[in-house]
Amino acid sequence: MRNIGLILFALVLSICSFAMEVQLSHAVFQGKNQQPYTEVYLWIPAWNLKPGLQSNGTYQVNIECTILFKKDSANITYDKFKLNSRDLVDTNDVNFAIVDLKRYALTPGKYTVQLQAKDMNNSQDISNFIFDDILVKDTMQAAVSFSEINLIDTFYASTAKNSFVKNDMFLQPLVIDFYDNRTTKLNFYTELYHADKFIPATDRFLLKTSIKDVDMKDIERFVSYKKVNASDIMPILQSFNIEQLITGNYYLFVEAIDKNNKTFASQKIFFQRLNLNVQDTINISAYNSAEEFGKGYLDTASLNYLHFAVLSLTPIAPYGDISYLQELSKSTNRAFIIQYLTKFWKSKDPLSPEFAWKKYEEQVQLVERTYSTTMEHGFQTDRGRVFLKYGVPSNITKNKESASYDYEIWQYYSLKDGQSNVRFVFYNPTMINNSMQLLHSTARGETTDSQWKLKIYGATSGKQSVDFDNNDFQQHTGSQLNRAIDDF
Repeated sequence: MRNIGLILFALVLSICSFAMEVQLSHAVFQGKNQQPYTEVYLWIPAWNLKPGLQSNGTYQVNIECTILFKKDSANITYDKFKLNSRDLVDTNDVNFAIVDLKRYALTPGKYTVQLQAKDMNNSQDISNFIFDDILVKDTMQAAVSFSEINLIDTFYASTAKNSFVKNDMFLQPLVIDFYDNRTTKLNFYTELYHADKFIPATDRFLLKTSIKDVDMKDIERFVSYKKVNASDIMPILQSFNIEQLITGNYYLFVEAIDKNNKTFASQKIFFQRLNLNVQDTINISAYNSAEEFGKGYLDTASLNYLHFAVLSLTPIAPYGDISYLQELSKSTNRAFIIQYLTKFWKSKDPLSPEFAWKKYEEQVQLVERTYSTTMEHGFQTDRGRVFLKYGVPSNITKNKESASYDYEIWQYYSLKDGQSNVRFVFYNPTMINNSMQLLHSTARGETTDSQWKLKIYGATSGKQSVDFDNNDFQQHTGSQLNRAIDDF
């Protein structure tokens, strides 16, 4: 019998030494033989790994992955493969992520995906992950339906023979459903099956694509219609320009609509958008000079607004002022509040204090929309405070694992005080609202916790652990695993 204590101890060691990051997503399609297959997309940041010296004098990042699919608690099939980066002349050039795509023939059912990733150049870096379930439906063969939506990072025409090429198009998946401030395009790929069984050959139908808010309402400028003819398998590759899509949570929708305006097939996928560019609409000439700061505006503002304005300074105010801000936010003395606001913003920008104040207020409203909870304003949350104090993060990594609490890792390539490669780790141990706590940071003066990895994973010990030494693995592929689907 296997020693359970040793397994748990090994798992704890693995969690504590966790350094490798892996993000995984998937989409289920139907092949030309009308059998479903699943595409699994992996994103692994190479900068977390150790480059190895090759015989030709260059360096490579090398990863060994073992992936296991479980159905009804039984091991269905597994796969083991290696991923190698391009040759590198300098180890400082490891500033990219490795993206891979694998295809698996999975019969209908619900699967749990377990993954082990090893840094082949660092024997201590072995990480285990449990990812969200894959649901393969048994209705794709008979009914008119869309495949799942695959968000695309890059696409172009290609006749190459590799797993990224489908229907003569190179499709590099976007594994993380987050679009940062630098992104201007949302690309996606999906397929519509058996529309010709529902729509007569002489008729056309509407293909509607849209971006909807969390209330499932169309965003007016992000709706597209196209008349198309029906066929058995219809590949759909499309783009939206999202330069003007403001920060928020959204759904991308694809719908097939007949001539009677009835939707007969639809599919959706969730994504998040961070966009500061459309908020930057303030014209400095529209605001008062330093001598007239707040004139005619602060004097007529409501007391509730003044309380909000002064309390929202908490993330950027001197530490010694925090208690005073709390008192001002409850005070009925308008003169004291206005005096503090005036003094604070003149110290921040002596030439254009009102302009600086309104710029900051835009950011406050942004975090209010994005990070507020039923109990806290956005600027009172940890993510809101960090956003207002340090600015827009260079990169955000979001949780894609079912074996951990929800978490986000914010990375700043540089801060104004000269710090570089700074990270903030947020997590949600309550798992019931939008509030995430700051667990650990590498920034000076911020919270640090050497056990942050263990807390993110260890508190979910009631969930099934990944044991890649399990002797019950199916060691053969054959009919159980047809990873490569060459028809596409």
